[in-house]
Parts: sequence; C-alpha cells; structure tokens
Amino acid sequence: MYPTRRSVDNAAKAVSVALLQYRAGTTDFTTVTQVEQVQVLPQDTLAQAQGEIAAGLIQVYRALGGGWQIRLQCCNENQAEAKRATALWASEAS
Repeated sequence: MYPTRRSVDNAAKAVSVALLQYRAGTTDFTTVTQVEQVQVLPQDTLAQAQGEIAAGLIQVYRALGGGWQIRLQCCNENQAEAKRATALWASEAS
C-alpha cells in the first residue's frame, strides 16, 4: 500500500472514530467536522497523484509512438466479420 493511500485510509478511520465518539456523546459535532476537513487533504493528494500517473502513461505511449486504438466489442459474429472485412479493405486501399 502506498503512503498516500494509507493516509486516506487512516483519515477515514479517524472520521469513523469521531462519529462513534459523537454518537456516544463523548465529543461534540465540531470535532467531527474538523476531522472531516482534515480528511480532504489526503484525498485530494491521492486524486492528484492518480491523475499524474495517468498523464505520465499517456506521455510514455506518445513518446513510444503508439497510436490510440479503439477496441470495439461486437454483439455477434456477423458484426465482427463485417468489421474485419472493412479493416482488410482499408489496409488494401492504402
């Protein structure tokens, strides 16, 4: 588990504990809201890290000269055969 994911999990546990304490009457709701506010930072950091990973992968694909291919799932064999024939015709035409 990565440190950012661990931080998000720990923050979620802290919110759970704060809610349990609130329901038990040992703390006020201000504590719950403060803990929830603290939880936002690691969640935001994790989302940014995941976005950077995706952007990095796109840069690698582009640098390697890879093209974008659309993968289609066919509903039946007739459609699959028609698509193969179209692809074969396109490759022969070029």
